[in-house]
Amino acid sequence: MSRVNGKETVKMTKILVADDYALFREITKRIIAETSDMIVAGEVREARDISDVIDNGDFDIMILDTVISGRSGFDILREVKTRRPFFPVLMLSSYFGDIYERSAFADRADGYVRKDKMSDELVSAIRVIMNGGKYFNHVSDDSLATTVH
Repeated sequence: MSRVNGKETVKMTKILVADDYALFREITKRIIAETSDMIVAGEVREARDISDVIDNGDFDIMILDTVISGRSGFDILREVKTRRPFFPVLMLSSYFGDIYERSAFADRADGYVRKDKMSDELVSAIRVIMNGGKYFNHVSDDSLATTVH
C-alpha cells in the first residue's frame, strides 16, 4: 500500500488476458472484478496481436490460453519469454493431462491453472506469481521446481 494525499491506496495488478474465447475472457474478468487489487487492463483474442500489445502496453502479468486462434500457447509463451524473460505468464488451460502443466513449466511459465479450476485458483495463482513464486499443482520433481499450492 502507498499513500496519496493522506489516503492509503492499493497497487492494482494490471492483467492482460489472451484467450480467443469471449466466454473465458468474460469469466476471467468477473473473477478478477471480485478483487480489490487486480484489474483486467487489456484483452487479446488473436495470437498475432500478443507481442505488439505486450511491447506497447503496461501490464504486470499475462494470462495466456494454451491454444489461441489456432496457435499453440506454448509457442507464444516461448516467444514472450525470449523477448521479456521476467514478464510473468500464467497459463490457463482446458487440458487435463499433467503433461501440459509440465510443458508450461519447462517453457518457463510462472504458473498453470486449468479452466475447470479457475474460479477456485485463478486469483491465488496470480497473487503467488506477483509475489515472486510459481504456481503449479503437478510439477512434483524437486530437482525441477518447488511447487506452490
